[in-house]
Amino acid sequence: MRGQATASSLFLQDIKRELSQLSTRMDKLDNLLEHFKEYEEGVSSSLTTIDTKVEELSGVKNLAETIKRRQESQIKEVRLISLYKMTEQSSVHYGGHTGHLAVDGQFSESNWTPSTPQCYVFHTNNMPSEKLEINLGGLFKISRISVHNSRHCGDRCLIRFIGVKIFADTQLIAAAVHSKYVYDFDVTGDVYGKTISLKQERADYINVLEVQVWGSGPFDEADKFV
Repeated sequence: MRGQATASSLFLQDIKRELSQLSTRMDKLDNLLEHFKEYEEGVSSSLTTIDTKVEELSGVKNLAETIKRRQESQIKEVRLISLYKMTEQSSVHYGGHTGHLAVDGQFSESNWTPSTPQCYVFHTNNMPSEKLEINLGGLFKISRISVHNSRHCGDRCLIRFIGVKIFADTQLIAAAVHSKYVYDFDVTGDVYGKTISLKQERADYINVLEVQVWGSGPFDEADKFV
């Protein structure tokens, strides 16, 4: 009987030990479950935050696309881009006939005479390689160039413009081969430029009432909507 009691006692101790170990494992499992719940709550919170950010980014994207479309529409509009722009000229005829007179929007179609105090005409001297350069202030796509010829000296003024070449930066885009009161040069293709130049190679005057450059822009070098 004593042996049986001892065996029973050992068996109970084994059961208690196993139960204790099981209880320890259960406690660890409870801790893991608690950590998992915290992790799950964190993931759920993160997903909610991500969803909110995605919605915000979607709104920003839509706004950016709207602004881009409006900018593209505005930047593609063909308009007068030479008015009041900076100019340079190879020489200045007496009386202060500087390049700004070619882009000031103020010109008269009447037979102006140099003796009057009003200056309407841009006028160089008559040396070889006379030129007028218009700085557009940015990179523009050129669509048309109109030149209003001077009339103050009759046919002599009109003839002087024959041979003048027009450049967008270094690209030749037009040349005068006949005498006219008004030249309209339509520019085809994708012609971009920051400056428009009128150049007369032979020794003669360049005298014009107004130069009008029509185009769209300004563009960035890497952002041409063509």
